[in-house]
Amino acid sequence: MKEPKEYRCPSCKKSLSRKPIQYGLPDPDADLSDVISGGCCVDEHGPKFGYECPKCHKTYLVKQGQLLPFGEEGDENEEEDDGGEDEGADENKKIDDDMVNLEMLDFFEDDL
Repeated sequence: MKEPKEYRCPSCKKSLSRKPIQYGLPDPDADLSDVISGGCCVDEHGPKFGYECPKCHKTYLVKQGQLLPFGEEGDENEEEDDGGEDEGADENKKIDDDMVNLEMLDFFEDDL
């Protein structure tokens, strides 16, 4: 069986630890040292594993053999832009955002 490739932190040069990525809102009392937080939005198509530096705690993904930052500004989970026009993408985003806002309103309606 082939050994997994060892990746090193670009900042610290320490060996990175491979960890599962956990999506969703975690229990506040949970020990999350053995996982990488994928954010509160559950993404069934998101990456399942990532790498974390034990020293600086930066997290990374491997895509096509390249080590990429994970969970920072400019979310790396999104597909690469091929430069082509995606008609209606902005409108679809607005509709999705509106649906989320409505769902949140329904959720908090009892508190109002």
